[in-house]
Amino acid sequence: MAAQNRSQYREFSPPPSLSKQILCVWTQKIEEKDGPYCHSILPDGCVDIVWIGDMEPMVAGPATHRILAQLPAGTNVMGARFQPGWAGSFLGLPAEELLNQHVSLTEIAHPAARQLSQEVFNYRSESSRLTAIMETLESYLKKEPCIDPAIQACVTWLVRHPAGRISDLASQTGLSNRQIRRKFNAAVGYAPKTFQRIARFQRFLMLSEDGPLGVQDLAGLAYVAGYADQAHMGREVKLLSGDPPQVLLENNAVSTLAMFDLFDAQVTRQN
Repeated sequence: MAAQNRSQYREFSPPPSLSKQILCVWTQKIEEKDGPYCHSILPDGCVDIVWIGDMEPMVAGPATHRILAQLPAGTNVMGARFQPGWAGSFLGLPAEELLNQHVSLTEIAHPAARQLSQEVFNYRSESSRLTAIMETLESYLKKEPCIDPAIQACVTWLVRHPAGRISDLASQTGLSNRQIRRKFNAAVGYAPKTFQRIARFQRFLMLSEDGPLGVQDLAGLAYVAGYADQAHMGREVKLLSGDPPQVLLENNAVSTLAMFDLFDAQVTRQN
């Protein structure tokens, strides 16, 4: 547990002009002691641009499993997390090409990506760099057309209907199952059911924040989070995190904090 205290992680809301496209910007400070810090990153359905110290920024694509990152002692990390579906617009490529990938931002031959990479290194302080990140994102994204409204509707529906059927989503949007899958893969990086699984997992983490849970509490949590039953929750949590639910929670795993905003409406289990 002591190792967990070596990392200080904070999230900051974007300005209102960016709230549709950016979920949050964030910082992480690693204390200068005891060698590298092993940081556990759980799937959250998002794409991040990440700066680790003075290294070239990386794009962390949408993930389907836990990633362990070794961060040197004394490292300062910061990042910008896109709302699901928006990263491809900024980066100029389908999000599905970034699935489970970490690539240098400079390898993405897109003017906005190159500008963001250059702008941040013009500043030294954390606050100035965060400001530069948000200003560069805003200057580009305000000129870009919105992502397909149908995709925005799909993201919202899948988050709020953790046990909903894709056929019901198709009825809501007027798209066929095949159209939804093709558009969703390109914009978000996952098939719709995979994204729904990850959103359900993040909701499970959020709902578990009140404290340690026993077996009976886990069964209730499974229902509220949108799983069919506790066994269903156990299978999916282990698939995404590598650990059974009880072990994951005992290790103080927490939801991506900004994801809480996506769960601001009451969740419906079926439709």
